[in-house]
Amino acid sequence: FTTYGFMSNESGLYLLLNAASDATFYFLPFLLAVTAAKKFKTDTTLAVVLAGMYMYPSILGAAGTTIKILGIDVTLIKYSSTVIPILLSVWIMSYVYSFIYKHTVSYLRVVVVPIITLVIMAPLSIMLFGPLGYYAGIGVGECFKWLFGVAPWLGGLIDGATRPFVILTGMHMAMTPI
Repeated sequence: FTTYGFMSNESGLYLLLNAASDATFYFLPFLLAVTAAKKFKTDTTLAVVLAGMYMYPSILGAAGTTIKILGIDVTLIKYSSTVIPILLSVWIMSYVYSFIYKHTVSYLRVVVVPIITLVIMAPLSIMLFGPLGYYAGIGVGECFKWLFGVAPWLGGLIDGATRPFVILTGMHMAMTPI
């Protein structure tokens, strides 16, 4: 609309439409947390909490700085628009949650399972799974970028050939930003 002069990029409507289009990618970890939790058959609320941790203003604001967690130096990363960190975290969380759930008496599950799951997953996500997923995502993106630069037809073929299978698993949003 702004390209063809139908709307000013300073109007309120532009602000709202731009926010709507950017929100999907900025808050992608939240959207992926919900779909991943369903696919991995785990607690959706805890998956969203992990995404919230990745998107927490203090974490995003401190991206690039190093903090100590349990005596280990960890460099914080900006996780907005990332895909693999939250998928990896929710996948691992599904096993942690299931294990804790099975080994907790039923009348304590409501309180104990979420707390223990987050006490385990929060540090692991920021220290291990987040950075691992972040750099893996960069690697996949660079591979596709290189492939489309060298042989666009091959990049399109691989992307197109794998897309139906990725959609079947429900993880098709992971490839969209790449």
